Amino acid sequence: MAGYRNVACMDNVGFNMEVFRMIIPDDWICYGGMLWNGDQCIAMPTILQFAIVSPEGSKALEFFPDYYFQSGGMVPESTYFRRGPPMEPEQAILGWILKQHRTQVQPYRVIGQGPLPPTEQMFWIGGVSPQQDSRLSYKFGRVRIGYDVHGIPMEEDFWAQVGLGHPPGSGMFGIPIPLTFTMLKAFSCRAPQGNLDGTYGMFRGMLHSLRMNPEYAQKSKEFTLQKVSEGMATSQRILQWSRQQSAQNNQWLQQQAQRREAASREFELNRQRYNEKLEAERKLSQQRSDAILGWQTAINPQTGQEQKIDGGHVDAYIGNLGQIIYSDKYGYNPNEYLSGNWQRMTPVD
Repeated sequence: MAGYRNVACMDNVGFNMEVFRMIIPDDWICYGGMLWNGDQCIAMPTILQFAIVSPEGSKALEFFPDYYFQSGGMVPESTYFRRGPPMEPEQAILGWILKQHRTQVQPYRVIGQGPLPPTEQMFWIGGVSPQQDSRLSYKFGRVRIGYDVHGIPMEEDFWAQVGLGHPPGSGMFGIPIPLTFTMLKAFSCRAPQGNLDGTYGMFRGMLHSLRMNPEYAQKSKEFTLQKVSEGMATSQRILQWSRQQSAQNNQWLQQQAQRREAASREFELNRQRYNEKLEAERKLSQQRSDAILGWQTAINPQTGQEQKIDGGHVDAYIGNLGQIIYSDKYGYNPNEYLSGNWQRMTPVD
């Protein structure tokens, strides 16, 4: 009988320390950790992307990044900070989480959805989200989908917590304006069709064993508050400076317009660089998802394009009609044994 072990989710990018630890089956594998969001949004410096997968890959527990939605305001949108109206948990799963993280298993079918009763909300409060913000009102929901992976029918439950409220200090320079703030947290549990309900005891045990590192939580909180405070101080300085300069002549205004234009060009250049960085992170996340689902990417020599194929094999060859054969033997060449012209598909690192 397999045992259990402690694993740690690490932040190896920013603070270089443990984020949380939990107990998982001894032979399960962990992917990901705590990433950093750069300067996209000072209130959300870190991004959690962490998955725990069974050895054969059929069962998995996956944590998704937090997403934030604001109904208005002037904060620029980014990957994890969007402008939009309040939403129900099921709506958030179907309209956002699945579109962001399950494009590779489409078409999927929705098996069921609905709000969570109070007894199942403890599944959340006891594990994934033990600390609730008293300024927010919370709703919990779940959506179950089905899809096939290499011909094997799978089921996956997505659990979402949506916190609704009003951001502190809403408005420019602390002037209150009516905004609605939505915080979305989500995770999923996956198993072969017919086995998902029977494995919830194991998933629940892993979730309830999750223990945050209080030192990391405090350090992250202090870092965020410092950045927010610096941003507010900068805004106040800009306001004061603008008032002092408002009486200047047209020449001064023309100089400011030129400076803003230069700053805008620099901003566009920085945004382009950051988008390139995000694209690299997206490709890395896609590679992790492919690894979890047992896929790999290879170059089709007939088209020169990338193509997803089954992973875990030594080589793959494609024939004239597009058929693919897999080899688990080094040095195997199907042209020596089969008719036709078989070309090797080169894996993409």
